[in-house]
Amino acid sequence: MAYADVSEYDAFGPWVDVVTGPQDVPRLYRPHPIDFEHTELVLKIPRDIERRNATPSMHLYDGLVILDSASLTLLSRDGDTFTTRSVRLDGVFALVDSVHLLDGRLELYTALGPPLVVRYNAASHDRITALVTRMRMLILGPSSSIGAPAPSSSPVDLGRVELPHAKRDYGLFGAWAALQAAVPGLELSAAHPSLPLRPFDAGVVGLLYRLRPTMGSAMILGVSPDEVHLIHRRAWLQRRSGDDLSMAQTVVFRRSGASVEVAEHPIYEAVDAVRISQGDGVLELALPRASRAAEVLAAALAR
Repeated sequence: MAYADVSEYDAFGPWVDVVTGPQDVPRLYRPHPIDFEHTELVLKIPRDIERRNATPSMHLYDGLVILDSASLTLLSRDGDTFTTRSVRLDGVFALVDSVHLLDGRLELYTALGPPLVVRYNAASHDRITALVTRMRMLILGPSSSIGAPAPSSSPVDLGRVELPHAKRDYGLFGAWAALQAAVPGLELSAAHPSLPLRPFDAGVVGLLYRLRPTMGSAMILGVSPDEVHLIHRRAWLQRRSGDDLSMAQTVVFRRSGASVEVAEHPIYEAVDAVRISQGDGVLELALPRASRAAEVLAAALAR
């Protein structure tokens, strides 16, 4: 079948593109109504295929992300049709944006159950960063602390907090510096380096874990008047030698009403298993107890 309009094929590449009007919408998603006069940002997510394997007859975009002032909608390709999922911004209590090489993943957590997940090519991480920044501003509203003066001191008195200094954790420094530039009011409140973890079990299970050691992700935690930010690796617990290639940012909204539960980790000594939840939505973290990061997080969300 020949296609008279090959503009979608001609423009196709691995990058996430901004959609500015109906002419830019991939044909698969054109049945979905979009009011461009009232959208904040629309992005199209390309399929993970090489350019040489694409043809004009293919649906070349795996997703369309539509952000307006009240909600984010994700249209996801499913063969020759698509599924639709929307979340209200006032129901988002946390988000996680992570990259591992070219594998990008944005997760939005709400009270309605499993997170909404947007997968993307990390070569276009700047587009997703712009999306996240705009979402945060809409969620926080006129009281947004983005660009505000520095907040008062951390809700937990930790004394002087030192950033991780191991060579394998240097990548977190750059991410933290960029975050501080984007959120001038952010205060360093807790941090810890990558750490080898010791299992409770001294028997066969413990032996298996010692043969394949587990590392806990390095982490830098900052608190602003409206948010808690965590810079870390994608996986909190990493088998073997750990993960030096991924980068993740978790944002928890302090006024969302989310609750925090802190318990002893069931497998590893001196590790807090942290559950941030609202309704049926749950975000789980694993934080070394020595940094008191779980305590800081719980105190920040208790207001």
